[in-house]
Amino acid sequence: MDRGLSTLSEPLIDISAYILVSIVIIDTTLSISLLTDFQKYVVFIDEGFQNYVAVIVKLVYGKQDSCYYKVIQRIMVFKFPRRKNRLVKQLREKRFVELTKDYFESDVVKQMDKYIHHGTTTTLQHCENVAWISYLVNKKLKLNANEKELIGVAMLHDLFLYDWHDGEPCRKTHGFDHPEIACNNAIKHFGIPEKQQQAILSHMWPLNITKIPKSRVALIICMVDKYCALMETIRLNKRFGLRY
Repeated sequence: MDRGLSTLSEPLIDISAYILVSIVIIDTTLSISLLTDFQKYVVFIDEGFQNYVAVIVKLVYGKQDSCYYKVIQRIMVFKFPRRKNRLVKQLREKRFVELTKDYFESDVVKQMDKYIHHGTTTTLQHCENVAWISYLVNKKLKLNANEKELIGVAMLHDLFLYDWHDGEPCRKTHGFDHPEIACNNAIKHFGIPEKQQQAILSHMWPLNITKIPKSRVALIICMVDKYCALMETIRLNKRFGLRY
């Protein structure tokens, strides 16, 4: 494959890379959207079943004494799927806050909130969006990536600390350069290990074609980063599950 690519012209290679990136973004967006719709459908079926059982209970025990009937009434109004989902959401939110707490207390991380990244979303908000969606994807798809490493990479993957829209000539290669800048800052301020360094460096793959994701954490961040960037750019953040 490498020999075949070497025979192509630079413009053709660039076009091919853009096409591949577009396919990855579209595929990721559709996959996450379908997962969301599927979850809603399962909840809908489950609630329908609970309501059907409640009707049967009412018919069977409708003529019991008033005290017992009140107990049955309590059972009938108990919407287990909704309560379960609310409880799960609260537990996930609590766990997510615990995992991100140290980063939000860091002065260097707070600086990211000064710079707009995509649309009206700041760099810090983008990193939190990536962290949240990565956390949910890892949970819901049971990918078993290390949560602490996953959140760490997500919160630091764009720690470049400048406005890449400022028109400076050096910003023209921002897409290629910023993973290394962010990685160096993450090493300097947080002393991250090699595995997390690799995940930050590879989050712009396949734009940086040689920086291939080599771990579950790296692959999740690579895919989710593109999904969040797209949603933020077209400003559909909240509608598609992002935090900002």
